[in-house]
Amino acid sequence: AKIGMYIALRLLRDGAHTTITTRFPNDAIRRFKAMEDSDEWIHRLKIVGIDLRDPAQVVALADSVAAEGPLDILINNAAQTVRRSPGAYSELVSAESAPLPAGELPAAEVIGTFNSGSVDRVAALPSARKEGLSAQEVTDLALVTGSASPARIAAGTAIDAGGLVPDLHDTNSWIQTVDEVEPIELLEVQLCNSTAPFILISRLRPAMAATAAKHAYVVNVSAMEGVFSRGYKGAGHPHTNMAKAALNMLTRTSAQEMFEKDGILMTAVDTGWITDERPHPDKMRLAEEGFHAPL
Repeated sequence: AKIGMYIALRLLRDGAHTTITTRFPNDAIRRFKAMEDSDEWIHRLKIVGIDLRDPAQVVALADSVAAEGPLDILINNAAQTVRRSPGAYSELVSAESAPLPAGELPAAEVIGTFNSGSVDRVAALPSARKEGLSAQEVTDLALVTGSASPARIAAGTAIDAGGLVPDLHDTNSWIQTVDEVEPIELLEVQLCNSTAPFILISRLRPAMAATAAKHAYVVNVSAMEGVFSRGYKGAGHPHTNMAKAALNMLTRTSAQEMFEKDGILMTAVDTGWITDERPHPDKMRLAEEGFHAPL
């Protein structure tokens, strides 16, 4: 599991009614249901299947949330960082059509033309794994540490914290320069990381202004890559740097005005280094030397 799920769990365990978004709603249902204390809060959870690359779906989501009444907290979590290679989503796509667990399940909704995670056909091609995992096995592996260890990768049984089959290619956009990043990935990253948050903040502002609490809150999950004052800036992944810088500037531009007019507190936060996005050979070499991402 990654920070999005842990944020949602914290809110749920603190008593909040919580709506989350995902491209794989059935996988999310299984993950939350797998928590030992899920019976205590699952009735307060709603899972929305959506593709943040489609602004029309984001608008529909915002309007749906606004129609439910005042909103206390909006968290724009980190979204797409690098575009995964073909086959990475194969297990998740297969698991979306599998039966759901028994017992009480969270409310669920699908936005627009969303279908099986709205993953591109090329991104969901069958992987080179010897045999597929069951839906529950994908969930179980994604929730434990070591599920994408070098040994499991070598055995062809690895699933990472996002439920993806690890990408074993020797390059990806994390090390690509401005002339190497594909236009489609440039657009996807901007749509997920800056356009979608802008739309949600814009259209949900009236709902947040209407909260009965003293303040409403917007938390934009940014990253060090979007900070201009950082001393060192490498040439890799300029498109993700752009997206995070845009999110920071949105916060810088609108936070004071939103607070003064509507009492909405908006901030941008850097959660720290959680996922090592470097290509597989680089990660394996560094792992052999004892390195792992701090969080």
